[in-house]
Amino acid sequence: RCEDNSDSSNYAWAASNRTLVVTNVSSSISTSSVTVNLSSPANASTTSTNMIPIYNVSGPSSLNCSVWGNFTGAWLSNITNNSISPGSINAGTLVLGAGYYIWNTRCVDATNSSAYAWAAYNWTFTRNSS
Repeated sequence: RCEDNSDSSNYAWAASNRTLVVTNVSSSISTSSVTVNLSSPANASTTSTNMIPIYNVSGPSSLNCSVWGNFTGAWLSNITNNSISPGSINAGTLVLGAGYYIWNTRCVDATNSSAYAWAAYNWTFTRNSS
């Protein structure tokens, strides 16, 4: 059945059936050249100090990275580092109260927003009162 895209009531059937054979099919999947690994605070750790998220990122020469977490009670971007180079990144300091926290980091190629990555897993840590 062939159908008019602008008017679905306008269609026609072919006079006879046809067989379509497709060979040499290949697919291309765009994969990101960005890789993120979390470093500190260590997964499932306990600390009595402020959080200083450290992550390693590889990829293109200019990246925009954001540390995400439930630090305010909702899953949000909390620290953003723009136009950084690949390597080990000390994202800054988050002053947190006592609690159980989940965090991750998302980095995006600064010149191609479709090339991005999260660290493979969310990490957790517990902040004790000081």
